[in-house]
Amino acid sequence: MAFRKTKGRGVFAQPTGTPDLSGYKSLADSYNSIADVVFNIGTDIRTEKLNDLIIEAEKEGATAGSTYDAEGNLVPLTDLSISKNIESQVIGRREKKELKKAYTDSAIKTYTSNISNEAYLAAQDLLSNNPNDPQAIRGGLSGFIDGLENIPENVRQAVLPSITRHFVTAESQANAGMIALSRKDTEETMLENIRITQE
Repeated sequence: MAFRKTKGRGVFAQPTGTPDLSGYKSLADSYNSIADVVFNIGTDIRTEKLNDLIIEAEKEGATAGSTYDAEGNLVPLTDLSISKNIESQVIGRREKKELKKAYTDSAIKTYTSNISNEAYLAAQDLLSNNPNDPQAIRGGLSGFIDGLENIPENVRQAVLPSITRHFVTAESQANAGMIALSRKDTEETMLENIRITQE
């Protein structure tokens, strides 16, 4: 008896008795590849949205780090919470953490830059008023740091090195001025003593 293919059916009879399902496997593979493409498109859209929100959080952080009051004084950076408008646009905990980090880093970086400029100006003002008095500059540093008592500790740790650097530089210049003045006074005293002994 010869084997004859069954006509008009999608599944063919084989002499071993198992149907040929190779078409169903390739269909399932096609569905899987379509699902992967759609999933990747969704992931790309979500990643793009997260990147846009990170940029928005960085802008908001930069604004928070450079806020001035009506008299033109830098407002201390005390609030490091991101706005609910930005945070509510993401669902995942990891994404919210990324947004918070972008906001905080930007705010601290901008605030550090601004407070560093103010520290430089304060140190130079003290130096111009006290060119030979390093103690006055050291006291000015202490007062400047005391003015930062309300800011969070992580912000304080970020700004202290640059503030200290400006005041230490001014203190060194005042110390050099004090030494030069002392040498000049010593020289004048010695010259006066020489003149007195020659008389």
